[in-house]
Amino acid sequence: MLEASRPLFDQLLSGREDVHLFAVNGFSRKALAFLSRKGVPVRAFIDDFAVARECEGLKVIRSDDLTGDELVVVCAMSIYPQSAIARLKSRGVTRIIDYFTFYLRFPDEVVLPEFFQEPDAVWKDIGKYEWVYSRLADEESRQCMERVMNFRLNGDLSRMQGYTENLIGAYFDPVVTWGSREVFADVGGFDGKTTVEFTKRCPAYRKVLFFEPDPNHLQKARASLRGLRDVEFINKGLGAREGKVRFEQTDGWSGKVSDAGNIEVVVTRLDRYLDAVITFVKMDVEGYEEQALAGGERLIREQHPKLAVCVYHNQAHFHAVPETVLGWWDGYKAHLRHYTEGILETVMYFIP
Repeated sequence: MLEASRPLFDQLLSGREDVHLFAVNGFSRKALAFLSRKGVPVRAFIDDFAVARECEGLKVIRSDDLTGDELVVVCAMSIYPQSAIARLKSRGVTRIIDYFTFYLRFPDEVVLPEFFQEPDAVWKDIGKYEWVYSRLADEESRQCMERVMNFRLNGDLSRMQGYTENLIGAYFDPVVTWGSREVFADVGGFDGKTTVEFTKRCPAYRKVLFFEPDPNHLQKARASLRGLRDVEFINKGLGAREGKVRFEQTDGWSGKVSDAGNIEVVVTRLDRYLDAVITFVKMDVEGYEEQALAGGERLIREQHPKLAVCVYHNQAHFHAVPETVLGWWDGYKAHLRHYTEGILETVMYFIP
């Protein structure tokens, strides 16, 4: 992969090419800073959805403005990297470097998300990953693990060919089936879209417990879910014990528990809701999944609810989450699914 891209990198570093960065985000800004240090001029950012028409002193243009002669570094990698590359090719652009290859060429100077750059941790615990692989309940799960792990270890975007964005379907794979009295715990409720989707798929539900520690997001969710029945809004996060934690609050994206957080939020335990008889738990809490699960040990041991848990925020969660859950109740069947073209939304299901 790197060898095949060598001529492109030679052209990039020559400083004589019409270089553009696709996507306005934190990683394209870091790529711009790196290229500036190398003396490589960048002409513009490309972003079809950005509102601002300027970033870091450069123009932000649309892909329709391209001539085809540009050399483009694609910095869209969370959800739509394949679509971004396809869009560029449709505009006649042939010289394209994806951000993962860009990182592999300059690993000491270009950054990836923290949870993506931990290959040593995988090899150190390879036996644990092999155990998880042996416990996966279907061939689709095993293929998913092979492809996603290879992508995360090697940065080879071709491993993600065939995956498409299906965020609306995340947490609702067909392995999840519904009864007539479902109680849904939306852990990390954010904007409420997952709860809306649940109520569409399971209109006979009994109740929704909506957990969201960020008061701003909770307020927005209350408004968007106003028309739904039997939703209990809980302005708390979930953890291993009761208390308060620092939380990194953001304007438009999901926040996370962090020692450097700018606000303090209340944390409770899932086991406090045993009387609700929760039947389905969705958990997307930006890397705090192990702690949130720890507070629900009795629920999992005694009531065996269906679980849909994000495992992509922390590399170790690919083995730590199933070790925890199956250690408490071995009767679950584990399934793994992935819901974007890039690094986001790998979900592990536990079906009783």
